[in-house]
Amino acid sequence: MIDLASPKTADATVALVLGAAVEQALEIAISTHFVLDRDGCARMFEDEEIAPIPTFAAKIRLAYALGIYEKHIRDELNLLKGIRNAFAHAKADTKFTDKHIAQACGFLWLPQRWHPMGPPSGQQAIRDLDTPREKFVTSAQFLFMYLEHSDNGEKPKSFSKSGSYSPLAHPGT
Repeated sequence: MIDLASPKTADATVALVLGAAVEQALEIAISTHFVLDRDGCARMFEDEEIAPIPTFAAKIRLAYALGIYEKHIRDELNLLKGIRNAFAHAKADTKFTDKHIAQACGFLWLPQRWHPMGPPSGQQAIRDLDTPREKFVTSAQFLFMYLEHSDNGEKPKSFSKSGSYSPLAHPGT
């Protein structure tokens, strides 16, 4: 993820690949709730019309219903999905600096609350990133790490039992 976020990487590549990585991590988190074996879990997400959980949107709703995260994280995932989709369906070269993309990235909440390496000593977690691209990358990095993390094999994955969820705590907590 760090190499992909390099300024040399095209914005569309960053949005599409990081969006896909978060979607795959979401599948892993949802799978912790299944009693199926690995192959059975994979069939739940196959890229076919008959897949029971075929879309990123459906995965976001299901994971929320399972208690994997709270409403504000569901909203963050929906924003990330929307930004990714804007790049995927664009008819022209799209950039994070384009008006609508930049506005959507401005609504991402996690980049203000989370530092990849933790906040600098003696500082609060709140920060302001300079670019819409940095906001998107930071949000995607955290969501990927939280969703993919096994919580020491704890099944099923749940924000209420997760030791890695604390940086995601709602702004009011």
